[in-house]
Amino acid sequence: MILLDRNNQPKNTVYYLSAVIYGYLKKSGSTGLIDLYKKISNEVLKRKLNFEFFSLAVDFLFLIDKVDVNNKGDIYVYKKDKDNKKQE
Repeated sequence: MILLDRNNQPKNTVYYLSAVIYGYLKKSGSTGLIDLYKKISNEVLKRKLNFEFFSLAVDFLFLIDKVDVNNKGDIYVYKKDKDNKKQE
């Protein structure tokens, strides 16, 4: 379980970062983990992120079934059809 820290600003949570990553992937398509980290920290948030914190956000998206990894290792957002089959 991911608990919120009362001392954190909302923008410093795994939930917020996960939403930012999900939105970016939805618009831009698949990308590698390191490239995604660079894009999110340099272009989207414009601040340096702790890589472990970033990794937690990506893991969270994977655990709630919002992103997947293809054979090349790229992370992408996918949808499920009515039969719960993955669609790329």
